[in-house]
Amino acid sequence: MTQAMLTVQNFEESIGDKLIRKAREYPFVPIGLAGLAIVCGIGVYKFRNRGLIPSSVYLMQLRVAAQGTMVAALMVGLGGTMVNEYLFGAARSEKPRSFEMTQRDHLLMESLMGVF
Repeated sequence: MTQAMLTVQNFEESIGDKLIRKAREYPFVPIGLAGLAIVCGIGVYKFRNRGLIPSSVYLMQLRVAAQGTMVAALMVGLGGTMVNEYLFGAARSEKPRSFEMTQRDHLLMESLMGVF
């Protein structure tokens, strides 16, 4: 292994670190996932007491409810972002975003170029 490959491996984040970072960037995704888990938990509980409804119909209804919960959470998050950005004028950068490579990106590119 080259020094660049060893250095790139030090920058890799664990699954838990990535989950925490993404939860801070997009707070409504974990809320949507929690809602999805709650809907699925309620669905499993009610599955045992579904009565005369065939299981295929019940599972289809459960799938629609779970997807609706996730879409609703994403829409609330999108609405909150739009309100913050357009109505309250959240801090906007004066210059347009540009592609800037970080040191990690440079090291990753160097290690990939060494492979090819």
